[in-house]
Amino acid sequence: MEKLEKLFESHKFRKYGYASDIYTVEALEKYHSCKCVLYYSGDAMRAVVDYVTKTDGIKIDCIIDENPKAEEFNGIRVLSRSAFAELNKNGGTKYYALIYGTVMSTAKRVKIFQYLRSQRIVKVIWLNPEVDAITKPDWHEFFISNQAAFCKNAELFTDERSKDTYYEYLRAYLEGHRYEGYTSPEEDKYFLTEEKLIEHLEDECWINLGACRGDTILHFIRQGLAYQRIYAVEGDAKTAKKLERHLRYLSPELRKKIHTIGRYFGAGGKGDSCSIDDYFQDKKITYINMDIEGAEADVLKSAEGVIRKNRPVLAVCVYHKKEDLLVIPELIGKLTTEYTFFLRKYPSIMGAYLDGYFELNELVLYAVPNERLKGKKEV
Repeated sequence: MEKLEKLFESHKFRKYGYASDIYTVEALEKYHSCKCVLYYSGDAMRAVVDYVTKTDGIKIDCIIDENPKAEEFNGIRVLSRSAFAELNKNGGTKYYALIYGTVMSTAKRVKIFQYLRSQRIVKVIWLNPEVDAITKPDWHEFFISNQAAFCKNAELFTDERSKDTYYEYLRAYLEGHRYEGYTSPEEDKYFLTEEKLIEHLEDECWINLGACRGDTILHFIRQGLAYQRIYAVEGDAKTAKKLERHLRYLSPELRKKIHTIGRYFGAGGKGDSCSIDDYFQDKKITYINMDIEGAEADVLKSAEGVIRKNRPVLAVCVYHKKEDLLVIPELIGKLTTEYTFFLRKYPSIMGAYLDGYFELNELVLYAVPNERLKGKKEV
């Protein structure tokens, strides 16, 4: 925990040269005596200010906030649009502007440019490509604001690989860079067969939530894992059709033990949804995995009875929402006793540039009942 606490206290963004406009700043300040104003519209000011000041070494003279909640931030004065217009009405100081805004429409962006032009701004630099490519500012803000909880959460893991994965994952978000810890092979995702940590059963009854096109099922079968029944759940109708087509290539013996379910689960699910407890109340479920685009916590709540009754192995994605790493272990902990937790990272699918060049996905939390641990001993 001490190592993680030091990371939170001493981290700093890494510097990358993805945007070009930002490097005109030196000339604006040195040769044109311009000062910097940050035009901010979003929900992660701390991350944006830290990035601009600590990584690029820019001195921000003032911040224009559309809805200022305080008169200053980190010693920098915060002004409304009208207050900045009053400050700048005589035009005695030349300014260049850095703009950062989350979920901003083209129309709003145009209005901001029009406002800044009306204020005789020398140069306007759009920061989103620069900052979003490095980190997710709202995630960074959340992690920093919940430092104590994240440090406490580290105690959940007892094996070194989980500890290192947790540390490196958080460091990647806090410092804005690629995950550099150990990455497990894709085909091992949800099963931990590479490390031989789980005692897999001959009559495994597995709920594959987010079956997509069946790739996880194929990995399961290729590794020689046995099963009595697989419930392949895919709520998206188009993807469910692809799943059905792909499963046709399996032998009749394998295929007859796979039941496809085209619906959503969870109390707050979409469309034709119900709880795991209601749908599987008469089934002996031994294994559950979830990769369901942020609905994991909701579906876990709907599976309370199944989990308490059957004590299945749980393999749950914890990267879709910034709170997942805190909320999901807590939920599982309330439903289970004598489980061992592991954390593993798998190869990421690179996102579009503006959606986060260093996208940190494919992080899986495992909760394994102690009686299912290989060798039935502490890891």
